[in-house]
Amino acid sequence: MRLTIGRSLSLFVAIACLAMAMVMHGPLDLDIAAFAIILLLCLLLIWYGDLLGEYVGPVGDLRHITRQTPGGCLACLGWIGLLSLAGAWIWFRLRAP
Repeated sequence: MRLTIGRSLSLFVAIACLAMAMVMHGPLDLDIAAFAIILLLCLLLIWYGDLLGEYVGPVGDLRHITRQTPGGCLACLGWIGLLSLAGAWIWFRLRAP
């Protein structure tokens, strides 16, 4: 696994968002833990989109994935999630009284 510009940038954005959230709320807040888990899921989609997209098989009790998903689509979904979280967090912080 190579550390590409996209992976480096996504890690920087996630760490910056988490650091800002920890400064505002404190490091032991339960909301920070949930925020960190969601950021981690976005990073997983960005970093391992190709690997996750190759999976074909059962999911749950009755569902099956029948085709591979392009890794670029999963990485794009991860970027949308990461940037949406960052943007929403900044938006609500700027609008807070």
